[in-house]
Amino acid sequence: MFVPVPAPAEMALWDALALERGLPGDVLMENAAREALSALRSVAAARGMPLRGARVLREGSFLDADVQIRDGRIAAVGEGLEGDVLRVCGDLVPGFLDEHIHGIAGHDTMRGAHDVLEMSRALARHGVTTFLPTTMNAGPEETNAALRGVKAAMQAGAPGADIAGAHMEGPFLGAAYPGAQKAGA
Repeated sequence: MFVPVPAPAEMALWDALALERGLPGDVLMENAAREALSALRSVAAARGMPLRGARVLREGSFLDADVQIRDGRIAAVGEGLEGDVLRVCGDLVPGFLDEHIHGIAGHDTMRGAHDVLEMSRALARHGVTTFLPTTMNAGPEETNAALRGVKAAMQAGAPGADIAGAHMEGPFLGAAYPGAQKAGA
């Protein structure tokens, strides 16, 4: 999946619109981006339409190219891809993988499946397409409960970013250097 990133001139328009509506610019942008992504995803993916007109980040550089999505995955990147074209603007960048995240938006891996599913939803709004919910260093019962929650969330189907598994922090931490974790947990 690619995430559209607005150009600087578009950001100024977003800020003006946000002021007019009395909303923080990031909230307005987040809502509009979510709606735009949903529309792009369904139309382009269903038809295998190339996205054309944006700069594409590929191998560390931006280039002018089309991006074709099939079955929710990038099928092709190149110039002049055939088919009905969906015109886009701005920059297209790959979705991000977050391999170590304890929580977001008030939700925490340690609290179970509901929180992990809400993390999936929140992360997708920020360009993350895949993540590993991360446990805190805790006792066996608490850690196992959190891992059962991650498994249940994976089985339920992520509503946003894909859940690729779990990242366990601990239980093997050096007693002298526990970092932010509970020593002896």
